[in-house]
Amino acid sequence: MATAEEALAELITSYHELNGNYIDQLEEPPSPLLFMQYVARNRPFIVRSAAVNWSAVSLWSPDYLTSVMRDSTVKVAMTPSGNADSAVRNPVDGKLTFAKPLEVSRGPNPWKNSRASSQADMDAFPDRRKV
Repeated sequence: MATAEEALAELITSYHELNGNYIDQLEEPPSPLLFMQYVARNRPFIVRSAAVNWSAVSLWSPDYLTSVMRDSTVKVAMTPSGNADSAVRNPVDGKLTFAKPLEVSRGPNPWKNSRASSQADMDAFPDRRKV
């Protein structure tokens, strides 16, 4: 009888053999039926030029967001390499690990001087060799 780890490895291999490692790219938004087929298969897809006509594309800028969000506080997920939602290799044992990002509250004007703030926030991370 296979161990749970062997069974999981076989499941992952079978999944990749059946589904491939590509992401479909669509030129226009899918129909509701096609959308549901992607959802049912749990497959990602990209819709090229889907947001071209959104007002945010032309309207949002640092100046605009600063004026609209002037008194707001936002939470920013900070990681050393920008991958807050993905598995990373633990530098000690090499195993894949999901790590919770450092959440920093910013405001008002959360993106003003963001480079200096980001470096100060990153300095708060522990030495990765000791994690």
